[in-house]
Amino acid sequence: MADVPRNVNVVAELGEKGSVSFSMTGAGVSGEKIEFDKNTTNGMKKSEHYLVAFTLDDNTGLGLRYVRPKDDAMWVKVVADPDDPTCPAPHLNLPQFKAINCTDTVLTVRNKDEIREYLKFALNFIRSNGNDKNPAEYVQYDPIGDNRNGGVTTRSNPVLLAVIVVVVITAVATKLLRLW
Repeated sequence: MADVPRNVNVVAELGEKGSVSFSMTGAGVSGEKIEFDKNTTNGMKKSEHYLVAFTLDDNTGLGLRYVRPKDDAMWVKVVADPDDPTCPAPHLNLPQFKAINCTDTVLTVRNKDEIREYLKFALNFIRSNGNDKNPAEYVQYDPIGDNRNGGVTTRSNPVLLAVIVVVVITAVATKLLRLW
């Protein structure tokens, strides 16, 4: 089973009154949403996973970095509506979309994309002098993941298989009738 890389740049800018605003760029990114569709990712197989590198580009002057440990650098939950305004609860993680490595500027996430679902996730950053164990100090970015559960399957197409069986049976029956 192979992992297919996906790079997403997360840009942090200093806003009014010291607030931090975020944006994303990269393959599959549209506004605040990242679409994962194995059917449109170079013939990706259903059994393959995305390996997403969320790279921080900090333009705030605050010395932002990802929170440690990696399980606190990202919290994630499934939502029915991509416009759901709620954030994931602290320490909430899913095996379907899971942080596997974290440095100051890159969070690597494995997305299995096995289920059609929307994922609301929070990327958690902290100022250079902040306390990783205090969620009240986190600076969060809350985008949406759109898993499309696509991909090329290696199983036989049952309709195609049925057509082939009918053609073969018809050919054999025709040949037998000519011999009779």
